[in-house]
Amino acid sequence: MKRIINLMTIVLLAALIFANCGKDKPLPDGYQKIVGNQEGEVGTTVLYAAPETGAREAKRVSTAMSHELLLGSFEQYTTGVYLRFNNLPDTVNVLSAELKLGMQDRLAPGDSSYWQTQRKMLVNIFLVDTAGVDPENPPAGDFSNLLSSAEINSDSLKGISFPLDTMQINQWLKTDSSGTQHGFWLEPKNAEYMAVLYSIESLEVSSMPRMTLIYSFTDSTGTTQDTATYYATSDQFIFLTSPEELTLDDNFLYVGRGIAFRTLLDFDFSQFDTTYHINRALLQLTSNAANSIRNEEGGVNTQIYRLTAPWNEADLWENPNSASYSPDIADSLFEFDITPTVQGWITKEYENYGFQLQSFSEGITLGRIAFYSVNADSSLQPKIKLYYTLPANHDF
Repeated sequence: MKRIINLMTIVLLAALIFANCGKDKPLPDGYQKIVGNQEGEVGTTVLYAAPETGAREAKRVSTAMSHELLLGSFEQYTTGVYLRFNNLPDTVNVLSAELKLGMQDRLAPGDSSYWQTQRKMLVNIFLVDTAGVDPENPPAGDFSNLLSSAEINSDSLKGISFPLDTMQINQWLKTDSSGTQHGFWLEPKNAEYMAVLYSIESLEVSSMPRMTLIYSFTDSTGTTQDTATYYATSDQFIFLTSPEELTLDDNFLYVGRGIAFRTLLDFDFSQFDTTYHINRALLQLTSNAANSIRNEEGGVNTQIYRLTAPWNEADLWENPNSASYSPDIADSLFEFDITPTVQGWITKEYENYGFQLQSFSEGITLGRIAFYSVNADSSLQPKIKLYYTLPANHDF
């Protein structure tokens, strides 16, 4: 009997010790977060963009690293092309000069039936006294320096050739060493389409911009005739259209290439405090095809950056040195997983200045994506779907 009582006492003491240990011993850090989904309050909410969303800046950007040269008109955009040639001969007599360009594609509004009629574009080629070009200040053609004027038909898919004024070329070669007339400026007139030409960045060497010269030179053996081809050493396409000339619906947010847009996305998280654990935060934008241009060309390059300063103080034309996010795209829906940034905002790790919406390859081609703004129906507005957990209110 005495043994039974002692055994029961031991069991009771052990139970009490175990219970006290369970109550006082803190749980591992990760345990609260895992079990919190069941023990704490789980919530979901949708945050719609704040009224400030949609502030926008736009400008023409450098296309010097593009694999294509755009020449002509498409939608509201018109582009010219700048070419520079270095290390040309200056002691020869040019008998014939020809500029050759390779065509990749052609752009025009509408469907394939547009090409059933021959489309035309007049191109003037000028010598220009500049070693480079500022995208915001396109060259101005001077007809006293006109090298060629020719019409390009839309079926010129194998390439384009322009005969150049040999008198101008000879004068150019003899004076270029003095620092004048460094390059060519190709300016379209009455263009019914836009030609997509190969640039020096492309892999098609035989289609790169080049100039073929037939020339003669005299040495101790007499006069000799020869032919040489010189490839452009730098090139880019430049928009004659300024951002201010574009007819844009202010009820949309824009991402652009060639003419670039930087747009503010702003959301108010003041209803959340540091007790919230963000399980997932998904920012959603919906594109609008009618106000977009070459949408498929730029969707995957759409980026949002966490701003590190207020919109009116940030340098909008430098990519923010902060977190950036790319979208998952399903038809017209662009979804960005921004969980780390939202958690950082709520825990006060950094200030909430919103996001900057843009493309990360703005100088590659022409394109524009329009997204619905805060003025659209709620199903289309910019929004964040927020999934969060509050800590449990009881002890374990």
